[in-house]
Amino acid sequence: MRILLLIFLFPLNLIARDTIPSDSLLFQSLATYYEQKTAAELTEFQETKKGEWLKYLPNLGVSYTFDNKPRPSASISSSTIYNAKKNKQQRAAKRKAIEQVNQLAHQQDKIRLRQLLNQYELEVAAIAFQVEIFEIDKTLFEIEEAKYNDLEIPPSEFLKIKRAYLVKEFDLREERKELLLLEAGILVAARWL
Repeated sequence: MRILLLIFLFPLNLIARDTIPSDSLLFQSLATYYEQKTAAELTEFQETKKGEWLKYLPNLGVSYTFDNKPRPSASISSSTIYNAKKNKQQRAAKRKAIEQVNQLAHQQDKIRLRQLLNQYELEVAAIAFQVEIFEIDKTLFEIEEAKYNDLEIPPSEFLKIKRAYLVKEFDLREERKELLLLEAGILVAARWL
């Protein structure tokens, strides 16, 4: 039973900050994600100068004179030039909007990541303190177990002591599970790949 208990408690003692990457790596991962996201969204609005001059060519066609004879004609409309300029401005506005929306989302995600990291630090400190208390409880339990084995205390009293000890052990395990869930939440918030 003692070996099983040591195996069970082993993960409780491993509450170091080594289980998740450093803050700088997490924030860099988040920045990389938003750089890639912005670049992907901007590819739709990339402008190519190739063939741009074709917009400004006059329309060529054939028109007929009053005596119904064909003659070549060319026409250009100021709305063509206006629309080309307007489209260019709209594309620039869409690019700027994409960049600003992603910058804002990145800032919000950085704040959320910082909150999670602060919460994580507090949880690690609290669990480390609980582990220290549990080590004392474990020693006290071992003393009571030795008394029980020497028939100094009745089984009913020992069972109450054992139950209280196991409840504390379970609570500590649940705290560790919550910490693991928080670690997973941090990795998701950092867009860790």
